[in-house]
Amino acid sequence: MGLLLLLAMTTLATGLTTVNRTDYANGWDGYYYLVQIKSLHTTGNMHSREYSLVYLPLLAMHALAGDYLIAAKLSAVLIKTIFIMSVFALSFSLSGERHGGDRRTAFLTALIAASISAMSPSLNYFFTQFPKNLLGFALFFFFAATLGGNDRLEGRTTSIRWAWAALLFAGAFFTHRFSAVISLVYLALCCAPQLLARVKHHAGAGAVDRPGAPRWLRLAPAALILATLLVSQRLPLSLSSHDLELITGELSYRPIVVPIHFMRCFGVFRTTLPWRMEVIAGSALPIVTGMLMLFGRTFRKKCLGRRYVILLLLSLMGPFPFLEFNPMSLSYRLFFGTMLMLPIVALPYIRLAVGVVSRPGAGSSPIRRAIPLMVFVAFLGVSPLTGNSYDPELHDPPYAFYEHVSQLCAEALEGRDFELVIAHKALAEMITYNHGFDALPWSPEESFPRERVWRITAGILRDEVAMYLSPEIADRYFIRIAGDYALLREDHWESFLESIAHEPVMVEAVYTWRNPTQLRPGYLMKGRP
Repeated sequence: MGLLLLLAMTTLATGLTTVNRTDYANGWDGYYYLVQIKSLHTTGNMHSREYSLVYLPLLAMHALAGDYLIAAKLSAVLIKTIFIMSVFALSFSLSGERHGGDRRTAFLTALIAASISAMSPSLNYFFTQFPKNLLGFALFFFFAATLGGNDRLEGRTTSIRWAWAALLFAGAFFTHRFSAVISLVYLALCCAPQLLARVKHHAGAGAVDRPGAPRWLRLAPAALILATLLVSQRLPLSLSSHDLELITGELSYRPIVVPIHFMRCFGVFRTTLPWRMEVIAGSALPIVTGMLMLFGRTFRKKCLGRRYVILLLLSLMGPFPFLEFNPMSLSYRLFFGTMLMLPIVALPYIRLAVGVVSRPGAGSSPIRRAIPLMVFVAFLGVSPLTGNSYDPELHDPPYAFYEHVSQLCAEALEGRDFELVIAHKALAEMITYNHGFDALPWSPEESFPRERVWRITAGILRDEVAMYLSPEIADRYFIRIAGDYALLREDHWESFLESIAHEPVMVEAVYTWRNPTQLRPGYLMKGRP
């Protein structure tokens, strides 16, 4: 327990240091969460309807701190710590169920795996940007660990274990759509062989049940999958059939080398040397391990069981070369998922090394047996140094400038009759958080009267509005704010887009992420009246 406490306290300390590198919220979604908990606290309802367990630590931290910004930072650090503990739990479960169940070796293996995760540059960036996604991963790891001890659905598998597994599965499923997908795949692959064997067994003439779990319990995985899928169809931001369209829509026939595309897309200058080393290791190790599993009989015998093989298959989705890659794509999240799973993929190698140095015998010595603990402490000692993998100046929006823009926007709209402001991601959430009126980072639906919607444009000049529309419209409805940002009423914005439709240079300049033109996707509209 002392070593686990050291692991948790080190993670908390490094996490607090990381999130406090900026006086603003962390990550591109930082102010989205602030808007949600502020709305829930002040009105009793969320600003955007969502049912995710990520709001439990947010609300708990707000109850303790009494400040929305501090609550968001503390919540992110807490989620990171929970994730590290989930890596330990899953590693211990996987390492302890084979080879005689040597608990000491399994414990040391899990400690080293968790310490590798604690010093991960990818994790240090990920927990500041995607806390909801990370909590989903943590619950998935706990869920996978709960199914451990025995790969079968019978024998020592009890109703209590399945009750815990069901709760953790539901938590992972409804926390984030990404963790919902991997939890579904894991459960299906983990339990399908036993279910198929059971069906085949009962198909035989005169088949008699073998002693084991109750019959209803053997159907629990299928019932759990069906129930969660039915419920999620009605909940906003939960997994639905729409996500299948997104996945198939991102398939590409042209293969790519994902780590290279990640560096090009993310920017090498935004990564540190340890981070680049982790990207290489995290991309190569699942492939190398998969090859050893296929062609290495000795390695396959020393492997950690079917559950590890399933997790290895899931980790191979990150380097999958036939998906389109960009910061908003599925492949981007899959690749980060592979980085988070690196300690799990490395478990056979860690366990082998721990077993060699800890094996009792004539050549064994206290110093040699203490090597795993020294490695664990060394990795924890390095973890504060990887904290610079997250740099708010490089990885976060320019929140100080956005705050200035939001203030000028509020002043410009004072006294005007409006119901909605359109602004790009991060700026829209800051406007809502600071000034309380609705701002949307999507193009408005037809139900919104265009005369009561204003848009913050980026990169549009007054002279361009005057040329493509009219000088009168430019004088009356184009309001410059700061930098290249300006306000323009939505009906005139749509007329402007129609006017430049046959101007390729203008189209390229205007249709950027800073000028939202897409409608909200279907999964954001679920559950709305």
